[in-house]
Amino acid sequence: MGVGSGNANVTVDQWANAITGSINSTNPGNVLSPFFTSSYNTTSKVLTITSKVAGTAANSYQLTSSFYFGNSNFTSSLFSGGTDGTNAASFTLETLAWGNQMNNTSSMVDGALASGSQYNVRWEVTNVNTGSNGGTFTVIVRRGDDNDAQKNIIETWANVSLDPQLPNYISRVIGDLKPVYNTTENIVEFQGNYPNASRYIRVASVTTPNVDSIDNNGNFKSTQYSGSLPLVGSGSYGGSFSGGVADTNQAKLMNEAITTLNIQGFSPSDYAEAFQLLSNKDEYQYNILMAPGITLGSSVADDLISTVEGRGDAIAILDATTYGQSISAATQAAAGQSSNYAATYYPWVQLFSNNLNKTVWCPPSTVIGGVLAFNDQVGAEWF
Repeated sequence: MGVGSGNANVTVDQWANAITGSINSTNPGNVLSPFFTSSYNTTSKVLTITSKVAGTAANSYQLTSSFYFGNSNFTSSLFSGGTDGTNAASFTLETLAWGNQMNNTSSMVDGALASGSQYNVRWEVTNVNTGSNGGTFTVIVRRGDDNDAQKNIIETWANVSLDPQLPNYISRVIGDLKPVYNTTENIVEFQGNYPNASRYIRVASVTTPNVDSIDNNGNFKSTQYSGSLPLVGSGSYGGSFSGGVADTNQAKLMNEAITTLNIQGFSPSDYAEAFQLLSNKDEYQYNILMAPGITLGSSVADDLISTVEGRGDAIAILDATTYGQSISAATQAAAGQSSNYAATYYPWVQLFSNNLNKTVWCPPSTVIGGVLAFNDQVGAEWF
């Protein structure tokens, strides 16, 4: 924000009042009033400009001017004092994705998150209405690699409230369902009450619900509840997220580097719970179960085969060996298994990787699913 003048006849009072009038103007074209408010004390000659934006982001904003007053220059002043979390505790959001790529809480320069990327998101509160006709605010979801000057808004949830009795209750509008694996019952249960409408976020909790926030005249009880509404721009630091867990802590051995103990970064035991879940015929319907990289020599191969045998309505596709093994090794591995619900394939196949821009060797089960689907499309299942 810059202010300057070359008119030496303007007094300090005139200059300060002009600044205050410009910032506080209700003109629709005023880009400053949503973010700042200004006041000037003619006695103490103190001009105060306050940021309306919650959080530390506005601490980096700077007021500059080259205006000259007699023997002194007004040079610059940094905004300070903002803290993260002000009124943001009224509700908590979390991403639908679980991975650590969603973590983007980091240093912020000019409104851009250092860890923001096209693969994660950030959020922001706008349009908070604390008046008698209010009790509402808007939540926008932004792409993680944007900045405050050029916001890339990918979702907008307008006029939501914190009142669980209203149809625009934030949890009801955005959604709050979270899948949780029940290890005892071997099922995925859902916590929450409202289906997720957002493609990116869900409401984890509402700390300060505005119960019965509308009076008998249809007005928002602003005296009672306006203090619990979030502030414009509030949220976790820069609207960022944290707490996402990495899918694996192992080195990801891909393609021909896959071993019996490291299958694209996962150990055989990592597949056990997934296979247990897929044994539930009521919840999961499928005809073919594949896990490329799992070979007949892997300790989890028996689990994969037992899953489809227990269901009796699907077939398991396994790779005979890891990359580079001989035909005799493949036939020997196959001879050690006997199941009417499993098939194994050899050798590995060479495919072009667009990501690596080169050919790579892949487990045969990678392509067998497509082969079977094509056969069913042009022929029949029994051919």
